Amino acid sequence: MTANFQGRRAAVAVVAACLAWAVASMPGRAEDWRLMGREGGCVTLDAAAARLPLLAGIATPDELVARLRRQGEEVHRRDIAQGDATAVLIEAPGLDLGLIFVPPSACR
Repeated sequence: MTANFQGRRAAVAVVAACLAWAVASMPGRAEDWRLMGREGGCVTLDAAAARLPLLAGIATPDELVARLRRQGEEVHRRDIAQGDATAVLIEAPGLDLGLIFVPPSACR
């Protein structure tokens, strides 16, 4: 690799890290999503992480998809229209995992 390419790559990494920090630090970001339960009730992502450590530090469906892909898992993400809101189905067949992320307005 040339020094110029390495410098650009480092600059892109710094910008990406700053962008990720800015998005993660937006107020209320972690409260924007819940996991839907079988009976239609919901649980916060923090509460779900107590039972499923894979969710620790996860605030959005896309963060979970990224984490699973970094671990080498096959992951499927599908948006599901639900009235005025959109639910997100995340499936990882190799982990026998299927989670539905919903906004708080979809919870009863």
